[in-house]
Amino acid sequence: EAAEQVARQREEASADAERMLSRARREAEQVVATARRQAEQITAHGKADAERSIESMRQQLESLQRRRDGIVAQLSALRDVVAGFASYDDEDAEQPQRSEPAAQSVPEQDADSTQVMGAVTDSGRRR
Repeated sequence: EAAEQVARQREEASADAERMLSRARREAEQVVATARRQAEQITAHGKADAERSIESMRQQLESLQRRRDGIVAQLSALRDVVAGFASYDDEDAEQPQRSEPAAQSVPEQDADSTQVMGAVTDSGRRR
């Protein structure tokens, strides 16, 4: 009878150990599954934040490029205006050396000054 009791206790202990081991495995699997879900969520949130940040930076870059292009266009127009002044000054410097009457050269100067003033006025309106 003692041997039967020892065998029964051994079987009960073995069954208890098997149940405990099974429960521990289930709990470990649940912990791992929960950790994986959390890691996936963190990764997804991180990717979404990075994509939003990248898109925002792209928009800022495009805005700055448009702004740069506008400034370059304004500088080009200003260069053209300054070149117009320079050519106008060159013509004035050459006028006294010419033997043409001053009355004939005046309409040319007026036409040039009208163009220059028109360009200056137009560039002032663009702002």
